[in-house]
Amino acid sequence: MTLTAHNIIACTLLLLSGVPLWTQASVVMTGTRIIYPEGTREKVLQLSNKDDHPNLVQLWMDDGNNQSSPSKSDVPFTLTPQIFRMEAKSGQVVRLSYIERNLPKDRESVFYLNFLQIPALKKSRYTA
Repeated sequence: MTLTAHNIIACTLLLLSGVPLWTQASVVMTGTRIIYPEGTREKVLQLSNKDDHPNLVQLWMDDGNNQSSPSKSDVPFTLTPQIFRMEAKSGQVVRLSYIERNLPKDRESVFYLNFLQIPALKKSRYTA
């Protein structure tokens, strides 16, 4: 049996589909969901850095738009601080505050918390 180019490509794709794509977040939030009861002024979130090095962390919220960014966020909440440095093996408290807006009273509203972790780089002897 000879392998054609089509068969080689199909076999390659099949083999590569079994390779897991590795991602790892070392800055994590305590819990997986934030329940924000109506009438609450703010909620405290706890983040922890499990790395052996510091990280820069940026937080923002969105309403489900996967094209959202911190500058385009339009949700009735604010996060304080929105950007901060987390030292190695440490924690950080973030306040999630509600900004008065009219949300539907007959159903729950869902918003998403995003955070971007930027690891510290080692200083290079070649940088200015």
